[in-house]
Amino acid sequence: MGKFKGKWRVEEHGPRKIKLLSPISYTTNKGITHTAPEGFVSDGASIPAIFWIIIGSPFMGKYRRPVITHDLLYATQNVRRRYADRVFLEGMKDDLVSWWKRRAMYLGVRSGGWWPWYRHAKRLKKEKR
Repeated sequence: MGKFKGKWRVEEHGPRKIKLLSPISYTTNKGITHTAPEGFVSDGASIPAIFWIIIGSPFMGKYRRPVITHDLLYATQNVRRRYADRVFLEGMKDDLVSWWKRRAMYLGVRSGGWWPWYRHAKRLKKEKR
């Protein structure tokens, strides 16, 4: 079983974004640690507004910390996308997100995550120039 470390301390950072006021770390069940540093900016869970009543809004619910880890892995791209999505699923299980919500959110990132992944890859390529 993986484990999160760090409290949910954030502030608004523009429309639909938050900034971490303290680090949040996740250690996977294989012992690999991913740490989102203080100051990391996230746009939260990319849940279409129509589903907010069922799943919750981007910054609410037990999936908040797994979302931060997932956003970190997408933003840095030090791992493959499939791994980032699996860490998201594992983190939701460790933070006791219900099985149906975990499955719905995981299917969402697997089917729609290619676009944010591509945007981050493009940004990283531009930054390397």
